[in-house]
Amino acid sequence: MRQVVRGLAIIAGVMLGAVGLIAWAGIDASAQEVLTGVASTTEPAGDAIVDLWPVAEPLLELAAVALTVVGGWAIRRLLAWLKLAEDARVRAYLEEGWYSALAYGREVAEQTLRGRSAIEIRNVAVRHAADYMTRAFPDGLRHFGVTPARVEEILIAKLPDVFGPVPDEEVTS
Repeated sequence: MRQVVRGLAIIAGVMLGAVGLIAWAGIDASAQEVLTGVASTTEPAGDAIVDLWPVAEPLLELAAVALTVVGGWAIRRLLAWLKLAEDARVRAYLEEGWYSALAYGREVAEQTLRGRSAIEIRNVAVRHAADYMTRAFPDGLRHFGVTPARVEEILIAKLPDVFGPVPDEEVTS
């Protein structure tokens, strides 16, 4: 997705540059007529003609360059915005995934470890949830560079949201 957007932005930049060049060429010819007072089909309307073209030409060239720079800046801003929008979408997708994975891990652990301690159930739930996350959300994890070890750390951090606090009788010092 990101490569397609970048490709489209490059094409848009090239097109903007081409439009700027064409507009500059059109402005160049018509502005010269206006500023010199000499149209290609008419004769001057008096003896005194003031030729402003030597002053106006560099200003128009600077305006064309400024237009190109502003267009490039706008395209960069658009790309940055699109990347942020994509990151937010992937982050929301993963956020749902973390809790789905923990719910799945909890179900599996509670079914297989009936009567065991809450700590054992949590540990097994995290292992199953980590396996689920790496199989179900590989692209999202890769997008943010989340390693398998980091997946387990994130799941452990989210455990209280799904399991609640560890019962006091389970905590040993």
